[in-house]
Amino acid sequence: MILYTQWISLFATKTFHFNSVLAHWLLSLYSIGSISGVIIIFILLKRAIAETKILIFMNVGSLLALSIICYSQLAGLSMIAAFIFGFTAAGGVLQVGLNLFVKLYPQIKGRITGIYFTFGSLASFTIPLITGWLSQQSIAQAMRFDLVIGLVGLLLISITSWAVYTPSSLNHERKRINQIDQHIIHLLNQRFDTVKAIGNLKQQQQLPILDQERENDILNLVAQKSCHPEHTQYMQIIYQSIMANSRAYQHKNHSDKENVNND
Repeated sequence: MILYTQWISLFATKTFHFNSVLAHWLLSLYSIGSISGVIIIFILLKRAIAETKILIFMNVGSLLALSIICYSQLAGLSMIAAFIFGFTAAGGVLQVGLNLFVKLYPQIKGRITGIYFTFGSLASFTIPLITGWLSQQSIAQAMRFDLVIGLVGLLLISITSWAVYTPSSLNHERKRINQIDQHIIHLLNQRFDTVKAIGNLKQQQQLPILDQERENDILNLVAQKSCHPEHTQYMQIIYQSIMANSRAYQHKNHSDKENVNND
């Protein structure tokens, strides 16, 4: 991405003799493609598409598009390729890669994030130096060096996909459940802390603990946000249990306060 944005306009004018408007348009189409990619990737992740599949597809697409940009002298084809390259190379792929690593190592996600962006910073520093040296030989060599980066990226994500692939088994799926449960438990702790605060506010304002309209709204929200309709009724039952236990927790807190006041 760094290399493309720095060299595409100069490459297009010097190598293929495109006019300056078309050369800058190749950069604009790249930006439009990147914005479109962010939206599409967000939708794919919401549909629970595996990060590894997205990354392989994006790396293959960006490499093919970049090959067209680097060797095709057809202006129309180059414009299409510029949009596709922006879509596949800059449309949120960095974030998808980070999400994959955080899922693999949730216990050290802070360290993983730091390492990930440190290497991104190294790229920002070293790529201009390397391409500056290559440009002394020719602008085309500087731009086409991006193909080497694309090939290495595709190789690395292929190795990563192979390394993280685990055939489905009972133990493997139970480990996934355990990881998901850790997140759920953490969120439920936060929810009950908030429930306690709400209960205190209700007590101060002399409001009843049960707010049936609010609970109905939550159940409707569960139905709206559920990605799989076949899960909805079961999720609503779970939420009814959560809300029932939240009310019980608020009752207990009220009783404990009254006992303290009586003492």
